[in-house]
Amino acid sequence: MMEKLYSIENGHMRVEISDLGAEMREILLKRRGESLLWTGDPAVWRGHAPWLFPVIGRLKDDYFTFRGRRFDMPMHGFARKALFTAVETGEDAVCFELSDSPETLAVYPWRFALRVAYRLRGEELEIACRLRNRDDKPMFFSLGAHPGFLCSEGDKLFFDGVNELTCHRLTADTHLLRPGSVAVLLDGHALTLSGALFEADAMLLKSPDIAGVTLRRAVRPSVRLTFDRVPWLGVWSKPVDGGLRYVCLEPWLGVDDPVDSDHEIEHKEAIQRLEAGGETAFNLTVQTV
Repeated sequence: MMEKLYSIENGHMRVEISDLGAEMREILLKRRGESLLWTGDPAVWRGHAPWLFPVIGRLKDDYFTFRGRRFDMPMHGFARKALFTAVETGEDAVCFELSDSPETLAVYPWRFALRVAYRLRGEELEIACRLRNRDDKPMFFSLGAHPGFLCSEGDKLFFDGVNELTCHRLTADTHLLRPGSVAVLLDGHALTLSGALFEADAMLLKSPDIAGVTLRRAVRPSVRLTFDRVPWLGVWSKPVDGGLRYVCLEPWLGVDDPVDSDHEIEHKEAIQRLEAGGETAFNLTVQTV
């Protein structure tokens, strides 16, 4: 599968995006000569900022059912490994689209059009997703972002106006949502990043009641990610020699299946419903602070 890279830039930033998954590969601060995004080192984690659609996380037994039919689906869905079409291009903006095909209809029984648009405005990168249900029946879906930002052990995440988070974890063997949760107390709205936080994989934060997270980095510019409110926020990294090199901040309209899932997509935790012919939006912004 041949991919093509697209670049947009202004006086402050240059952003490189692949048509494979409509995934960002680099956010460069031009005046500083510094990158914000994880490098995609395949020895650690080969991703950069994938889009998760039409499911998030893992389905129980890797399938869902709808109207009596079974549909097999890989972890995080198919969008991150699909070639999008660049439908609009410009010096400081680009828009990609993925729509249904015979291949997608074999695993996901809805006709759809998903657009991911990137636009630079001053020192901000605006990202706008638009999903349209092109089918004649209600569509059930999840949609989420998964950007990884460079960080170091001891950097801090600040959660807007929140002093406590409700954290869920995944089972070690099947990567499904465990029953129960634990409270994570914050110090001045802040969580100090360490490899120990991710020894049990991702932190899945339910109903975070926030619209933004700031990554305060000791040796690099700090990064703020704002987004439309979501039912789940994932925070994940893969420690290297016990330390951290990146952290993923993942606003999600959806989450992994719980261990007691009945496979019915209409019953899935945090599943989104879009009426026939309907359209919905999901917006994010990346900026330095």
